[in-house]
Amino acid sequence: MTGVSLGAVWSPCAGPILATIAALAATREVSVDVVLVTLAYVLGVGLPLLLFSCAGAWLCTRSRLLARSTGRLQQGFGIVMILAALGMYTHYDAVVEAKLLDILPAHAPPWQQTLEGHAVVQAQLVRLTSKHVLPTAAVALPDLGPAPDFVGITQWLNTTTPVALSQLRGKVVLVDFWTYACINCLRTLPHVTSLYEKYKERGFMVIGVHTPEFAYEKRTANVERALQQYTIHYPVAQDNDYATWKAYQNRFWPAQYVLDTKGHIRMVHAGEGAYEEIEMAVKALLWEAGNT
Repeated sequence: MTGVSLGAVWSPCAGPILATIAALAATREVSVDVVLVTLAYVLGVGLPLLLFSCAGAWLCTRSRLLARSTGRLQQGFGIVMILAALGMYTHYDAVVEAKLLDILPAHAPPWQQTLEGHAVVQAQLVRLTSKHVLPTAAVALPDLGPAPDFVGITQWLNTTTPVALSQLRGKVVLVDFWTYACINCLRTLPHVTSLYEKYKERGFMVIGVHTPEFAYEKRTANVERALQQYTIHYPVAQDNDYATWKAYQNRFWPAQYVLDTKGHIRMVHAGEGAYEEIEMAVKALLWEAGNT
């Protein structure tokens, strides 16, 4: 059902189900359950696409105008596919994607949110990962325990030395899990970077954890290009092996973890939105630490 809801609007890079499957596959934690979930998900996504394909073929054969122009249509779409491939190869697709951020809908369709947010779906995802998932904080800021350190980092960017949580004691920290090819992550970046620029002089730090969804996102040169394109100046860790992702028991792109000055997690948010709530949490923790 969830696959069908995504296939109807073809948004494959969305939601915790695909994120869980991708993360488990990337870390070689593949089991029979993961394979079965993947097959069911792909079947659901493929059904609407098959229906669209059959409907398009039926329309082309029934319409005289389209039937006469079938060859030209195939050539035209072939050119579009070649241009799209060239855009991906040169990474110009990310530039186009960034320009479309203000045009495209900012949130998933309501039926998709309802399905993926259902308690049964969430419980099954937790069972697949066999880990306790940290709850999302609402208005209050409960203490969710000490934050894991940054482990298994391939390379640190925007800093000359590796960063450890012990070095950040006394600062309010936002740990932001993202990847540069995820449109949902790109929507959040302006808010994260502006938050950093606004409060960095008051004892606030952002640590970006770049965990790739696809193999090409592991290349340092590609990540560096993204840092320049989106004016990211805070330290970014390349978590190519999903070590820090697993340490935080994360399952989402993007995901934000707000840490207090003692290194304890005080708020967790997954996905887009909640920008005001995150800023309020940062301000509350800065005030709590006396950094007003």
